[in-house]
Amino acid sequence: MKKNLLALIAISLLASIPVFAMGRGGVDGMPAVPANRGSVPQAPGTSAACGSLPQAPEVSAACGSVPQASAVQAAAGPGACLASAEMLVVPSQWLGCNDTVYVFSPSGRETEKALPSLLLLHGWSGCSRDWAEHTDIQALAGKTGWRIICPDGFFDSWYIDKAGQLPEDGLESTSPAPGSLSTGANGMQWRKFFWQDLWPLLDEKYSLQPDRTFITGLSMGGHGAMNIFLDHPERFRGAGSMSGVLDLKYSGGSADRIPQMLGAENINEAVCREQCAVERLGRVGEICGKAGSAEKILVITCGYEDVRFAQAAREFDARCTELGLNHILMLSRAKHRWGYWTWVLPYHMDWFAQTLAGGSLGSE
Repeated sequence: MKKNLLALIAISLLASIPVFAMGRGGVDGMPAVPANRGSVPQAPGTSAACGSLPQAPEVSAACGSVPQASAVQAAAGPGACLASAEMLVVPSQWLGCNDTVYVFSPSGRETEKALPSLLLLHGWSGCSRDWAEHTDIQALAGKTGWRIICPDGFFDSWYIDKAGQLPEDGLESTSPAPGSLSTGANGMQWRKFFWQDLWPLLDEKYSLQPDRTFITGLSMGGHGAMNIFLDHPERFRGAGSMSGVLDLKYSGGSADRIPQMLGAENINEAVCREQCAVERLGRVGEICGKAGSAEKILVITCGYEDVRFAQAAREFDARCTELGLNHILMLSRAKHRWGYWTWVLPYHMDWFAQTLAGGSLGSE
């Protein structure tokens, strides 16, 4: 974007959005948990929510025996496109276990570096297979020419660091002693894992370019995507949220769980407010400056029947407007369902692609 102009699109679609809920409607707007998914990471070489994943050779639960990620082909599963993905098993002492990452590259361009890249995060009770099990991510990568990267945020890590420890200096903190973290979600330092283990690995392997790298996610993953972007907005061109928990006070059934993870008694304490994306938006201008902020794009989408998260989206929009940040808000008739998220993901990618092409978001 060449000018520091605010782009706000408020779209209200009266026609019904088709819903493919896959039988996963849940309590408090969250998807219900399938019977084969557990809440504790499986050891070794597996993800919390994906106990059926193939184990990587010589990967220990303590994450100390493999210095680099192991790349293996994904086994055929419910999502046929997983068979064409590259699977990275990333050991991390920050997690106390491994993280399984699926990478979808355009066919024939798997080794090409510096492709436009999208980090795509799953929601609560999910895993890194979720997106590929509900829509053809490989076809989307081929159609757009983008590399799509799906890390594992585990059952309910909320993409946060235990006890409210925000990553102050992404790549320079020292690692913990082996075995010093528990393997439960309460012991995970997910953002430290992202910045100190996963990001350097992806950057080395795929050469992530700040002006061609984006991040988005659904629900819990919308919270994670926006917060990861706000940790280091200079490393991304933009970010998105689909039905995202952009303010933790709207986290519904997890409103008791999250304070426990952050060492607080209730969701309104300062340590919890500091983890809310809506409270951290000022970092874009602080870190990137006026000119740098003008190059960023934030995409916020939600179903207006998803009442709690739609309100979070509106408040996030208002704060973006107040700060003069380029952003898009789209509300349409939908609930907290996979049918909505698979429908709206291409919109996120299209708006991100228009940003890469120098589009003005209709302001010119």
